[in-house]
Amino acid sequence: MTRALLTCFRLTLFSALLLSAFCTEAQADSACHYIEQASFDLSHSTGSTAATVDGEINGKPVRMLLATGSDATIVLRAEADSQNLNPERTSRQVQGVGGRTSMFLVVVKDFAIGGAHAKNMRFPVVDSLENSGLAGIVGDDFLLQYDLELDFTGKRVKLFRADHCQDKALAYWDKDASTVPMKFSRGSTKPLVQVHINGMALWALIDTSSDSTVIDLDVARKLGFSTDAPGVAADGKAGGIGNETRTIWRQTFDSFALGDELIQHPRIGVIDRPTDYIGRQEHQVILGRDFLRSHHVLLAQSQMLFYFSYLGGPVFPNGPIGNPAR
Repeated sequence: MTRALLTCFRLTLFSALLLSAFCTEAQADSACHYIEQASFDLSHSTGSTAATVDGEINGKPVRMLLATGSDATIVLRAEADSQNLNPERTSRQVQGVGGRTSMFLVVVKDFAIGGAHAKNMRFPVVDSLENSGLAGIVGDDFLLQYDLELDFTGKRVKLFRADHCQDKALAYWDKDASTVPMKFSRGSTKPLVQVHINGMALWALIDTSSDSTVIDLDVARKLGFSTDAPGVAADGKAGGIGNETRTIWRQTFDSFALGDELIQHPRIGVIDRPTDYIGRQEHQVILGRDFLRSHHVLLAQSQMLFYFSYLGGPVFPNGPIGNPAR
């Protein structure tokens, strides 16, 4: 391979990481033990709705973006430079919605998130999000080493270890929680679920770093979308890794379904991702924080299931208010 993109760059940074186990059994019987391994607060960056967590880099308190759409945990170049960490350039590239950028590597003497610490680890470094006030991105190498519970209403993230729970319902907060199969993107731990928009089956990336749910422009066109249609207007720009921004439009579709949850006439974003975006063939939808904020969810990689409970309110921006049909 002459070049490696972040989506193909699997790190084992946390494979030997000892988490502070609270050993809280959310659900237990003689066969199944569901044990809380870590718990930490969700917060928001100043002036932003981005989901962030507090951590430390070499003893300095920092704020980091929570990103289930990223394979790897990343240190941003601005933070590396501010601490004189002397990033080492590599031949690899990192790819995001905003295109590609060079990847560097840096050794961090002490890295911490909640009760989890890593010593003398090499982290990828990218030169992006320089004005975000963030020090880095917490990716799936940390978040999906165990089952991941996201409670945006309670502003909590929890990691659970499942012992002998293959056939047990793990949504301890709701015995009637919905479930759908989950899979990982090829060669990574990016979590994917199948959704239906206007009845078309599409794969969606569960991405806590995306403010809203979006569908690829070429797929939206197959569903009748046109940027010139009445009532369709640009709704800002999307960016992230890379130096480009992409236009987002809003379109009211006939329906959105995930498992047994059906939403009529949802207003969903449409985005024209780069044609060479590596995940383009594997997922056509990004399931963002608009959906996640209105649901209590569990990404149970131990069972490869996605649990979700609707909490109330609008699921999508400017969309219908009220219970989705089930």
